[in-house]
Amino acid sequence: MKNLKEQVAELLDNMKVHYKVNENKCRFELDIPTDNADVAINIFYDEQNDGLYNLSCLTFNLPKERTTALLRKINEINNATLCPAHLYLDDDGNRLAAQSVIYVTGSGIDKDIFQSFLFVPANMLDENFSEIMKVAFETETEDKLETKEE
Repeated sequence: MKNLKEQVAELLDNMKVHYKVNENKCRFELDIPTDNADVAINIFYDEQNDGLYNLSCLTFNLPKERTTALLRKINEINNATLCPAHLYLDDDGNRLAAQSVIYVTGSGIDKDIFQSFLFVPANMLDENFSEIMKVAFETETEDKLETKEE
């Protein structure tokens, strides 16, 4: 059986997806345009543990001063979905990301499972983009909004 790197390359080639391989970081790098934003996708391959890790993120940072409100919204979204991916903010630049993981059995990577693994995080970012951006770039804090409603 081919190693994970070879299997992923073959699947991406069959899908006619343009990618780069970063040998030093053991990952495939590709950009996918969605309806609302471009998504940078990094597929890490872990030959030792037979795992693939999809880290997909928006290509811009969100305002640090809105981190608490963003985390609340992200938790709300994660808790409301039965999705194999989850949203989070990275520690470095407050970039919105989605992550998924699959482990590969001895029979190799299933094409349908791989396609879902590849696109579900990007779709999750795209589908929740408007809600997240509303929270990220709102001018009033949640405390002020609660006070006005009372």
